[in-house]
Amino acid sequence: MYRRSELLLQAFLAGVLLSCPAPTHGQDAPPQKPSDFTEAAALKKREANKATELWFGVLKTPVRNFRFVIELSGNKPNAKGKLRSLDEGNRTFSLTNVRREDRKLSFTLPLTAAAYESSLTHEGTQSNGTWSQRGTQLPLTLRQVQSIPTRKVKTLLTGKLNAIVQTLDIAFVELESGEVYFNSVSQKAGGFIATKEVNEAGSIVFRVPGVQAVFEGHYSDTQKTKLQGNWSQGLLTLDLTLTKQENVPEVLPPTQPKKPQRPQTPKAPFPYTTEQVKIPTADQNVTLAGTLILPQGQVKAGVILVSGSGPQDRDETIFDHKPFLVIADHFARHGIATLRYDDRGVAD
Repeated sequence: MYRRSELLLQAFLAGVLLSCPAPTHGQDAPPQKPSDFTEAAALKKREANKATELWFGVLKTPVRNFRFVIELSGNKPNAKGKLRSLDEGNRTFSLTNVRREDRKLSFTLPLTAAAYESSLTHEGTQSNGTWSQRGTQLPLTLRQVQSIPTRKVKTLLTGKLNAIVQTLDIAFVELESGEVYFNSVSQKAGGFIATKEVNEAGSIVFRVPGVQAVFEGHYSDTQKTKLQGNWSQGLLTLDLTLTKQENVPEVLPPTQPKKPQRPQTPKAPFPYTTEQVKIPTADQNVTLAGTLILPQGQVKAGVILVSGSGPQDRDETIFDHKPFLVIADHFARHGIATLRYDDRGVAD
């Protein structure tokens, strides 16, 4: 970093010398003091430290990929930061404990109890580090960019899934690279790794291991713009038509929708104890994250809240409603303990 600063200073000095005005009216230009150069270089460095930086990276998990955009602003090393998750409804999350140094970038995301620690390479434009979240550690590389990179989309298919109690907007994104992803747009849950194949009957088959679902259909028109078929998930089979979309931007500008009013959502202070727990499974590589609520005084009973089909978090969040949180709160106020947990591949 010392050498780079030295080069910047030399370049700055050269620019100043070249731009000095020629003497006029037979008079010599007043000489500049060495302190002038020092103050100008310091000012330039301070301005650079305040500049907004944009970083981009993909957090890869076994069943899902998350495209992250990190926006840093303010004075280094204690900058301010935001994280945009393009595959979670383009939502924006506030970062804390942001440290942007010459050779290090780190921050925490308190909402999900996540942290990122990294070292900078490639003259400070690439960050190689580790994303830690509730005992799980994953590699994450971020690159400094001027704008958000876009993927080369080969085919974008969208549809409406009538899931009995709700209608969900969904999408399959097939990239030029051959990668295929499934997005549950309504639930702001995307980036699920999918596969595409053509079976012996000529039907198009999409498989989404992360939500244990399969779509099988065939084109209903000669232009091959509509796929009619069935969505199978667990014991449920639903009709689904997928329509090919053209000229639809994959990365939308950040939105700040008005927060919906949910008066039934419990609010602190709570007359019970809440603990964050980890639940081992038969698969040693998989640990589920959950919340245990213990009422004050004598515990009359205990209940485990299990979500229905499809990917659900521990609160069974849907359109910002949190039914399981409401139920757990009600039970705790009546002496009943509850345990609720995130489905595999969802949230924590």
